[in-house]
Amino acid sequence: VRQIMKDNAPGTSKQRYPGNKDKIIRTNLTVQGVFQELHCDSHEKLATAALRMGPVGISIYGFRDKASGLLCGLVAVPDARHSAVVGH
Repeated sequence: VRQIMKDNAPGTSKQRYPGNKDKIIRTNLTVQGVFQELHCDSHEKLATAALRMGPVGISIYGFRDKASGLLCGLVAVPDARHSAVVGH
């Protein structure tokens, strides 16, 4: 693989090395007010393996305000990917 990369794309192996990535430019947060921008993230921590209830899983969604850092809410939602869960 190394020889093929040298023949077809010389110099790209150095760019792909983990330490040679460009750094992310970080700046200050610029928000005009509270609740202007919310960030959401989901976690499937209570998956089928953790609950041991068959195909049932519970996803947790969190909402956070960018300006204040306030945790606006946490919502637990049943797994809607399986028909057995939706039937209950």
